[in-house]
Amino acid sequence: MMVLELSWAASMGDVGPWRVTQLTAALTMGSEATLGAPASQFNLTVVAVALATHYVLGIFSGFAVAWILTAIHRVGKFGVAEAVGGAFGASIYIVNFHILTAWAPWFAELRGWGTFILHVIFGLVAAVGYTWMSRRERLA
Repeated sequence: MMVLELSWAASMGDVGPWRVTQLTAALTMGSEATLGAPASQFNLTVVAVALATHYVLGIFSGFAVAWILTAIHRVGKFGVAEAVGGAFGASIYIVNFHILTAWAPWFAELRGWGTFILHVIFGLVAAVGYTWMSRRERLA
């Protein structure tokens, strides 16, 4: 998803291809450490911290989707997984870009349909992937 966001930002944005990494890394490093640099400037530390932050949040979110599917006893049902995953992705978007911006106001810069759609896709892939893996496990 991070690669899709970078591609989207590079092709659609006018602030530079590394702005998304700066905004994401600022969650971990602090806004003073990342947001002052030009968005067109590559910084390996900022990119590495952004990727690590994004992957940790993605792993946590994947576990949350799996927990939700297990809690509602709908593991193995793809239609339910798609609905839960899409709703979960939309919820992540709302929390990250409309609620948590009270503590990380720079994240409001990423609000938009592109980011929303990417989060819904993430939720769908996580839920359907978990459902597919749970089905394989039961068949083995």
